[in-house]
Parts: sequence; C-alpha cells; structure tokens
Amino acid sequence: MLVQVIAKYLDLWHDIMRLDNIQHFDCIYLDSDDLKNNLAAAANRFSQMLLDKVAQDHRQECQR
Repeated sequence: MLVQVIAKYLDLWHDIMRLDNIQHFDCIYLDSDDLKNNLAAAANRFSQMLLDKVAQDHRQECQR
C-alpha cells in the first residue's frame, strides 16, 4: 500500500516536470518554472521520505 503512495508521488513528479514552463495568455506571459520546480521537488522529497520509511520498516522486520 505504501509503495502505491510512493508511486503516486513519483508519477506526480513526472507529470509536473512535463508541464510547459511558460504559458501564454492574451495579455500576460506566466513563467511557472520556479513553481513547477518547487512542486516537483516537494513531490520527489515526499516520495523519498516514504521510500526511506519503507526501507526502515523492512530492515526492522528483518532484524526480528
């Protein structure tokens, strides 16, 4: 179950990174590069934290 959550956040990271950095609207340009990178980094950090938790739980289970 936790592995599915990790995969979800990794997929979210991939989806965010595939987004265009610049969007054109009729009157403005929106450069979302910083926002996109920060969102992707947060999703990646969260998936890494979950993966570390799974690994820690597995190590503890193996030591028993």
